[in-house]
Parts: sequence; structure tokens; C-alpha cells
Amino acid sequence: MNKTTSKIVTLVIATSVLTSVCNDHLMAQQGQTPPSGQDGITGTWQAQDVGFAPWTFTLKAAGAKVTGTVRQGQFNGTMATTLTGATAIYDGAIAGNQVSFKCDSPDGGRTISFSGVVGGDIITFTREVKVQPGSFPGMNGIYGASGATNFTAKRVVGETTAQQDQAGMMQQSALPVQQDQGATGQPGMPPGRYVMTLEHYPPADPQALTDLENKVKERQGTKETTGEITINLKPYINSKLNDPLADQPDKRDHTLADLPLGLNTYGGVPFDVEGIVQLNGPSIEVGAKQWPSEVKDIAIGHPFKKLHLLYGAFNIVAPQAHITFAKMILHYADGSQEELNLDGGTHTLCCVDASIPQQLDLLPSPQTELAWLGTDPYLKQNNPNACLHLYRTTLDNPKPDKQVTSIDYVSTMFNPGPFMVGLTIE
Repeated sequence: MNKTTSKIVTLVIATSVLTSVCNDHLMAQQGQTPPSGQDGITGTWQAQDVGFAPWTFTLKAAGAKVTGTVRQGQFNGTMATTLTGATAIYDGAIAGNQVSFKCDSPDGGRTISFSGVVGGDIITFTREVKVQPGSFPGMNGIYGASGATNFTAKRVVGETTAQQDQAGMMQQSALPVQQDQGATGQPGMPPGRYVMTLEHYPPADPQALTDLENKVKERQGTKETTGEITINLKPYINSKLNDPLADQPDKRDHTLADLPLGLNTYGGVPFDVEGIVQLNGPSIEVGAKQWPSEVKDIAIGHPFKKLHLLYGAFNIVAPQAHITFAKMILHYADGSQEELNLDGGTHTLCCVDASIPQQLDLLPSPQTELAWLGTDPYLKQNNPNACLHLYRTTLDNPKPDKQVTSIDYVSTMFNPGPFMVGLTIE
């Protein structure tokens, strides 16, 4: 090596060292810890130009091993999903600026592999999805086969990994309580029409499912009310039990046909089931039928202390937010009225859910309980680990001594699409 080349090499090395020292000093002044080798992958990264954005990657490197979680956003245009909880990654590794890891879809039917190149505050990812034989391929979210195969994720600045983990490590199908207010004044979701994607659930524990079915059946054989009056809903029914359900109106075999007609007990309360009183909601798909946002003047003609409902709602995606999705407006003989709210997570959960709903224990007992569970040919074929659920909820009449002439059943048009199959006063 001649003297000129030696001087150039020395200058390059000195410049590199000086640049590194300056960068570390600047990061220290800003309260940041300079990345050390492979530790530069540690942190939270988000991809925005994808379906159900953002895709969030919370990663931590320990030597050549990478651990962490992935999760996706709730909305994609007019679609909404409940699969927004964090999913743990496995087989994570980093070598130089090359990172790779895998995760499984919540239903276990797909394995998603990620490989990326780390370049400063950007990771350029490639994503591959392996669908198990006979499994659902998913949508275009982070777990779906039709999602983005190439995308970039940027480092999130100003939020710690612990905060991201805390926000993301929620049960699947449970959503964080958001504080933004839509045009409806309800927390958690912007206004608009949202159609739920069909979620696929892992199999329930056979013994736990048997225990739940036996408990529900036992309650169907136990009448706990006194002096009850079942309300005749025939004049207000707008859908038969064997009609396609409003969340999937093009699926002719997606129905409540398994629900027995007539007088039966559900959740300790007798109900006369003759059909469905369906209300509109942004989650209801536009089909051949146009559902009303309210059904008015349901005839009562009696004073009562308690109002019992047998009903359900599509697209309860945020039970923790206690969203008011419907109201029962009581009209009294003296001209006064009272409004009774029906809230997600308090008075019902989603009527199409995992066989054992994950939030079932959150329902306030004895006010609300799972009163009926069944299935249909469509679910058996496309989502065998899901069930149809109806809930019995009880509301107190604030004016029990006054005669109620009629009740209005009203959708708040926020998101869930509520329906009622039974109404009883006591």
C-alpha cells in the first residue's frame, strides 16, 4: 500500500468514526439510545399502504433471535374486522440487516411468513401465506392470502414498545376503547357503513362447549318469572326465521331456522317467537330488503316492572366500548316517555361469534345471559367453529306503576344491526 492510498483509507475510517460518534451524540441529546448492531430492529414498526391498516410489528432482538407481536387495524374501506388483537411471532431471526419471522392466523388455518431488509427506520418486507388444506384463505389483511405481498414498515417514533404491547395484547375479537367521536357521538368507530368480514375461530374445547350447551338448555327449562305477559310481535315481524340473515342476505342457508317457533323459555323467561323484527344498521349489507331504522308503536297496554328481550345484533366489534346500538322507547298512558339503552358488551355480544364467545364472562349476570346457541348450513360449511347466539337481557322500567301503551324499537344507526325475536313484560 502506497502512502497516498494509506492516507485515503485513514481519512475514510476517521470520517466513518466521526459520523458514528456524532450520530450517537445527537441521539443521546434527543433521549434516544443508539442502536447497537442487531438491536436496531427492536421497536415498533407500522405499515400503512396495506389492507386493514395499520399493520403493526412490535419487535425485540436478543442476539440473533427476534420475538414480538403483529396485529392489524380494524377498517378497510367499508369492511371491518374483529381480529385486531396482537398475535405472537415465532421462528424470528436477524442476521445483519436481514430479518425473518412467522405467525399463525387466529383460526390456525394459515401460516404467514415475513422476511425483511432493515434500512435505518424502514423495513422492506416480503410476505408469504401458506393456507392449510381445506382452510379459509382469509381476506386482504395481515393474515389473509390476498393481502399485500410486498410492503414497507416505518419505525414508530414517540411510543414505547411496552405501550404498543399493552395496546395490542388484547383478546382476539376484542378492540381497544378509542376516544374519538364520530358523527353519531359514539366512541370507537368513525361514521359510515361497515360490513363485517367472516371471522374464523379456533375449535372450542369440546368439554367446555358441552358444558355451555348443557347450561343453556338447563336455563331453557327453568321459568323464573312471575305474572309475565308475552308480547305478540307478529304485526311487526319483517323477516321469517328461515329467511337469510341480514348480515349475509345472499347466503340462502344462513338463517335462524333452528330456533323453535312458539312459546318457549330462554334464560329463565318465556318468549313467544314467531319471526324476526330486524332493524337497519351500518353493518347490514344492502340487499333485496331495505330494513327500517325503527319499528314504532309495539302494542303493550300494561304496567310492568321488567322488560325482557330475546334478541341479537350483528357486528358488535367493540364490546368494551359499551356502544348504544339500539333503544327501547317506552310510551306511557300519561303522555310521558322513557328511553332504555341497549349497549354492546352489556346487553349482548355479536350474534355470529366463536362457539364459546370470548367475552361471555364479561356480561353482567343476571341482567344478560346467553339464551340460545345454534348453527346453520352456511356456518357448518364455511365456519364450523362459529355459532349463532341469542341473548336474553332484562331492563328495568323506571315508571313501573304507570301503564305503558306502546314501545318503539329504534336503531341508533351507529354500527351493529340489531334484531329481536321475543319480547316479554313482567
